[in-house]
Amino acid sequence: MGLPLYGRTWELQSPSNYKIGAPTIGYSPGNDGLMEYDAILKYNNDNGAVEVSYDDTVSTYSYTGKYWIGFDTPSSVGTKVKFANDHGLAGYFFWALGMDTNCALVDEGSF
Repeated sequence: MGLPLYGRTWELQSPSNYKIGAPTIGYSPGNDGLMEYDAILKYNNDNGAVEVSYDDTVSTYSYTGKYWIGFDTPSSVGTKVKFANDHGLAGYFFWALGMDTNCALVDEGSF
């Protein structure tokens, strides 16, 4: 099971349709649709982004205006690691450590 330490970014087709599965017109903001975790936190804070989490799908996204970012949080990483351990999965991996420069996701004792 993979645990990304980055987010995927999208430009929404319509700012009023921001839920998971909403149509997009391309990547943005970030570097070709990727944004490092600490950059996500800064972007969300600087731009007043709304953060939405779903416990049943263990997913989180944020949106502001026409921009949408899907990402994991320390809580979702912990839930996924617990799931892997509880179900006897052979393992899990994260990618890429350099995308969590402040170790906010991997320093929570989840691993």
